Amino acid sequence: MIDAFVLEALRSPRTEAKESGGLHELSPSDLLDQLYHELVLRTQVDPVSLSEVILGCVTQQGEQAANIAKTSALRAGWPASVARMTINRFCSSSIDAIALAAMKVNCGQTSALVAGGVEMMSRIPLMADGARVFADHDFGVNHQMLLMGAGADLIASRGEMSRTDLDAVAFGSHQRALRAQKEERFTSILPIATSKGLVCSDECVRPSLTPDRLAAMPSVFGDLGKAGSDQV
Repeated sequence: MIDAFVLEALRSPRTEAKESGGLHELSPSDLLDQLYHELVLRTQVDPVSLSEVILGCVTQQGEQAANIAKTSALRAGWPASVARMTINRFCSSSIDAIALAAMKVNCGQTSALVAGGVEMMSRIPLMADGARVFADHDFGVNHQMLLMGAGADLIASRGEMSRTDLDAVAFGSHQRALRAQKEERFTSILPIATSKGLVCSDECVRPSLTPDRLAAMPSVFGDLGKAGSDQV
């Protein structure tokens, strides 16, 4: 087996998934274009030498449809000789894209390729593809498909995890992310240029979050559970 190595890793900041989010004005291809350009600058790898681009993308709709790995690389000016593939394994799509890339190197199929993911939820919202298994409860049950959040809620219930316990995990996660942000540990972030200036940091870390504010938030999947997911 041939060892696979990561030559460079970078990402955009993670911004809010709504129109006020810092990256909303950019299309998915616009965003990827800046990442592709910086990747070439940092590695000095000629795109001609790459065999493939593999991207994970869950909601392949609108601007993210028609194989976003292919369209974005062509938009960036990379040669048509570079193959492209977009995959969907829901929330693990990007990590699976990277794992697949590594396996292609391991088995000697290729020597250099790019892998990652994109999801512009401020422009293509969650469930924008209108998948019936999520929109039609009976249809979803018939296909043994429920929203992932309902499954997480079930696991928490079976494991007798209290809301207080889970809130403590969420609050601790935000505190660690805030500390890492202040200490500038997120060195993989590439500042992204927009018409309003550079977007340099993650927007989803909440400095004002407190345990009391977290406890006051409604249960995210409570209504879904009452609609039938709990019974299933």
